[in-house]
Amino acid sequence: MDDLADLKHSGLKATLPRIRILRLFRESAQRHLSAEDVYKMLLLDDADLGMATVYRVLAQFEQTGLLRRNQLGSNRAVYELTENRDRHGHLVCNRTQAVHEFFDQEIDERLKSIAAGMGFDMTDYVITVFGSGTQAPLQHPQNTRQAADGRSAYKAATKGYRMA
Repeated sequence: MDDLADLKHSGLKATLPRIRILRLFRESAQRHLSAEDVYKMLLLDDADLGMATVYRVLAQFEQTGLLRRNQLGSNRAVYELTENRDRHGHLVCNRTQAVHEFFDQEIDERLKSIAAGMGFDMTDYVITVFGSGTQAPLQHPQNTRQAADGRSAYKAATKGYRMA
């Protein structure tokens, strides 16, 4: 879908700030952006938007389901697009604050089993792991969370992945 159609479908009027921020998320190589990241990127693009506008638009996008807000630590929130997004967890580096996504089929199935055992039908989960890596993170060239043959990223970490 395009930006105008997505805004209309979510019930939001297509204003310039909304269009620019949605486009920024779709075109950015970085998938997890804080409000400050969005503001700085807009400034680099010569957009005349204030920080209050950025916060307001991000909150509207979260409320309508265009973005998902993830609280990474006590004072850090990042946003990511919800479209075409499977369930996944986050690894957060304590030193650099870098955020990396991961998906593991075994974790997903185990959480479903735990939920079912307690009478719940799992629709989503939030897993955030904090730590400090001893080496550069492993990243798949296409930035996917699952290997092509269906293995979890964890099991495929040493095959077909490159050091960032």
